[in-house]
Amino acid sequence: MLDKNVAVVVSATLVILSVFLCKYQWTEESLDDVLRRVPAPDILQRQTAEFQHPEIIQQVTNESWVAVGFALGNSILLEGPTGLIVVDTTESPAAAAEILQHFRKISSKPIKAIVYTHNHVDHCKGAESFIENPDNPPDIIGHELLAKLVQRQPSFFQKQYRGGVFQFGTQLEDEALVNAGIGPRLRTDGITVPWILPNKVIKGEKQEMNISGLQIQFIHIPGETPDQMGLWLPKQKILLPADDIYRTFPNLYAVRGTTPRDVQTWANSLRKMAALQAEYLIPSHTRPIAGVRQINELFNVYADAIQFIHDQSLRYLNRDVHPDQAAKMIKLPEQLARHPFLLQFYGTVEWSVKAVYSQYQGWFSGDPVELHPLPPKEKATRMVSLVGTSKLIAESKQALYQGDLQWALELVSFVTKADPSNNDALKLRTNVLVELASKETSANGRHNYLTSVLNDHKRLDLHLNPVPQLTVMPMRQVLHLMKFRVKTEAAKVKEMHLVCNFTDVEEVFHLNLRNGLLLVNEIPKGTPLPPNIDIKLTTTSDTWKELVLNKKSGLRAWMFGSVEVDGSVWELSNFMSYFDRRLS
Repeated sequence: MLDKNVAVVVSATLVILSVFLCKYQWTEESLDDVLRRVPAPDILQRQTAEFQHPEIIQQVTNESWVAVGFALGNSILLEGPTGLIVVDTTESPAAAAEILQHFRKISSKPIKAIVYTHNHVDHCKGAESFIENPDNPPDIIGHELLAKLVQRQPSFFQKQYRGGVFQFGTQLEDEALVNAGIGPRLRTDGITVPWILPNKVIKGEKQEMNISGLQIQFIHIPGETPDQMGLWLPKQKILLPADDIYRTFPNLYAVRGTTPRDVQTWANSLRKMAALQAEYLIPSHTRPIAGVRQINELFNVYADAIQFIHDQSLRYLNRDVHPDQAAKMIKLPEQLARHPFLLQFYGTVEWSVKAVYSQYQGWFSGDPVELHPLPPKEKATRMVSLVGTSKLIAESKQALYQGDLQWALELVSFVTKADPSNNDALKLRTNVLVELASKETSANGRHNYLTSVLNDHKRLDLHLNPVPQLTVMPMRQVLHLMKFRVKTEAAKVKEMHLVCNFTDVEEVFHLNLRNGLLLVNEIPKGTPLPPNIDIKLTTTSDTWKELVLNKKSGLRAWMFGSVEVDGSVWELSNFMSYFDRRLS
C-alpha cells in the first residue's frame, strides 16, 4: 500500500513538474507570442496610470504646463509676457511635434528659448521640432558641462545603443512592454538625429536670467548627471527639478551601463532644492506635485532614501562585505520602502548598493579570485566539462520548479555560454528568463530579461547606423574616434606620421600612429609642420568621413582626385588598413 501511495505521489509530482516546465512552450515562430503573454506584477502595471494617456497638465499658476505620456520624458512649457520657454524636448522629434501642436493651442507666442536640464537623449533629441523658424531659432540653453558630456558619447555610442535596447526594451513588441518605469516607453525615432548643442551655457552653481519676461534661476543640481540643472521661478514658486526626483525609486545606477553616479551629491542636491520652499514641482518624468508641505516631505524622503543607500553601503564596505552580499543585505526601512515615490519600478536598491561600492572601491572586491578571472566562456566550458551538460540542465530544471530562479539561470547559462547551439539549454534558459521577467517590478530589469530572450535567439539588431551623426561631427571628434579603432595586432610594430589638411573647414591635424595607439594633434594656422612626416594629405572633411565609414578606399579617392597625397599612396592605404573599419 505504501509503495502504491509513493508511486502516486511521484507520478503526480512528475506531472506537475512537466506542466510547470512546459508553461512557456514555444517554437521559433511563436516566440513573440510567448513574450507578449508574459505577465507583470500588479504593482508595476499600476504604475502605468502615471502616464498612460498623453496629456497636457496645467499647473495652478497660469505660466506652466507639462506634457506627460507622449514619450519617455516630459516636455514643460513656461509662458512669459513676451514669449515661451520649452524645458526638455523628449527623445523623439515625432513626439515633440505632437506636443508642439498642443502647446500651440495654449499660446501663439514665439518660442524664445529651449532648455536642456541635462544631456540625456530623452531630454534633448526632440529639439528640432520646437524650432519653427530655422532662420531665427530660439536660444538653446544648457549647463556648461553638457557639451563636454555629449562630445564623449560617440566614443562608446555602439555600447550605449546596445545597453539602451536591453534597458528600455526598444525591440520588444508593444504587448510585451508594460511601461518604462518613468514613462510609457523610450521612443527611438530620434536616436540618430544630430545633436543641437546649446548656444548659451549656464556657468557655476547658480545663474539668473530674464527670458520672455520670466525671472528664472538656473541651479546646478548634479545627481543623475553631473551637468544637471533645475529651474526656479521665485515669483511663481515653481521648481523644475529635472531628473533628481520622479515617482519611482531613482536610477542611482543604470543597467544599460553608466559610470557610477555620485549618490551623496544627488542627496545634497535634493536638500538644496527643499530649502527653496517650492509650491509647485514639475519633474521631467511622471506628474507634477503641488503644495509646500507635500513637496518638502517628498524631498526629505527621497534624499533620506538615497543617503541611506550611500551610508549603509559604506558601512558594509568598511566591514569588508562583498558587494553582491551587501546588495542582498541592505533594505530600505519600511517607512521609506513603502513610500509611493520609492517603489522600485526603475532603479533598485540592489543595483544602487553595488554602484556605491563601485564608486568608492572600483571593480576589485578584495577576493583574489577576481585578480585574474577566467573569461565567462572559458569558465562555462570548464564547468560543463567538470559537471556535465545533462547534470547542469537537470539541476537548472529542478531549481526552476522550486522557484530558485537565479540559481536556475546561473546553472543553465553555463551550458548556453559553452554551447549556444544547445537547443535544450536554450529553451530552458528562455523559460527561466520569462519567469524572472514575470516577477520583476523594475521595468528596466523586466526589459533586460525579455530582450535577453530575443538576443539568445538572434532576434536583435544591435547595430546603430553611425552615418547621420558622423556626417555632422567636427573633424577633431572624427579623428578622436579613430583612436578607438586602432587594430593593435597590426599597428603595434609600425610608426607613421600623417598630416591631414581639410581644406573645406581650414583645419590641419597631425596623426601619429605608434605603439598600437593613435595620437591626434591639431596644428594651429601658421605653425610649422612637424618633421619626419611620412604622408601629407589634402582633402575635404566629407571625403575623409567617407574613408572612415569605408564608403571609399584611400587609393580610389586618390585616383579620382578627391585626395591629394604628398608621399606614397601605398603608405596611405597601409595607414588606413591599421584601423577597424567596422563601426559596430
